Amino acid sequence: CQENLMTENGDSISVGNRNILFKKSLNKIDLLISPSRYLADRFIDRGIGCAKTKVINNGIDVTRFSGIKKTRSKKIRFGYIGQIIGHKGIENLLKAVSLMDSKAKNKMSLLIVGSGEQVYINYCKALVSHLGLKETVHFYGNVDNKKICNIYKNIDMLIVPSIWPENSP
Repeated sequence: CQENLMTENGDSISVGNRNILFKKSLNKIDLLISPSRYLADRFIDRGIGCAKTKVINNGIDVTRFSGIKKTRSKKIRFGYIGQIIGHKGIENLLKAVSLMDSKAKNKMSLLIVGSGEQVYINYCKALVSHLGLKETVHFYGNVDNKKICNIYKNIDMLIVPSIWPENSP
């Protein structure tokens, strides 16, 4: 069974030929605006000319973080903030923490903040238990972006353990 796609004029095209359709579409673009150099380079690799790309990074209002007063801790506090889904690399992060010796684990904590696929969240929590990390790893759940400063003031290092390319990490 071969899946078919429809072109803009209603013609049917096989999935195997979608790259041809994609390249033809790239030729029609006057300007491609990308939120990162990484993504722009992927389009350039697929045939759009450099002159047709412009990178405009997504903005972050950093002034809202300027007043953060860090809380002190005897432990180094690592944090992950984002979606809790497989390709974000949380499983690998947990396994890496489990490889540390007891003395090192006692000197650190890992806060995991976010929401995602409940099955995967449950799996990660079970993995924490299985790996003996209940005293080290804590799941905080979802936090409204307006209150994320409260999380940043309670961590020392942010970790981005993704196992696939991130557009704007």
